[in-house]
Amino acid sequence: PPQRGISVDIYQQIVEELNDKAGKQYRWNTPETKALIRARLNDGFSPEDFKKVIFIKSKQWLGDEKFTPYLRPKTLFGSKFEGYLQEWYSYQKKLEQQKAEYEKAKRIERGEADPEISPEDLKKQEEWRAMSKELLAKASDEDYQAFYKQLKPPFKDMAYKRGLEDNLVRNLFVQWLKEKKDTHTKTRRHEEEKDLHTN
Repeated sequence: PPQRGISVDIYQQIVEELNDKAGKQYRWNTPETKALIRARLNDGFSPEDFKKVIFIKSKQWLGDEKFTPYLRPKTLFGSKFEGYLQEWYSYQKKLEQQKAEYEKAKRIERGEADPEISPEDLKKQEEWRAMSKELLAKASDEDYQAFYKQLKPPFKDMAYKRGLEDNLVRNLFVQWLKEKKDTHTKTRRHEEEKDLHTN
């Protein structure tokens, strides 16, 4: 239901949250900012939703010269508000999946049997381990640099802090090396086929 009397506190809290997370100094009591906040609250969004939007966009945009100026009420609390909120939910989902993968990797590392794992999966894991060993042994510093460059947060942060000590980063690197090797093999096969046709 539309919010008739929105307390001053709500406007203040939301704008203070933005100033705090984005390092800005917006005033909460300007007519435009209040109108934007009021409109979103009237759409049924909660003050908590504003915090989520501020969090996710600050995480994505802060420190990026091109996007930092858009960390402002006009952009964040405007017509794209719901879309930004969905990005927060996607981010949370990704974190949950990473946590589950990380915990699974830890269990495997400790040699614990995973109740969800079938004998076929165990065999696949053994194969993956053997392949990881082989690919990592052949990988160069240049490979790691190229892999690191294309990583997105939060993986990039993890790779920066812990590198290949982190199971998830190591698995991602192996996956990247495997795809690179597969692409290389495909390209080579394609070239060979081309040679056969031209000769």
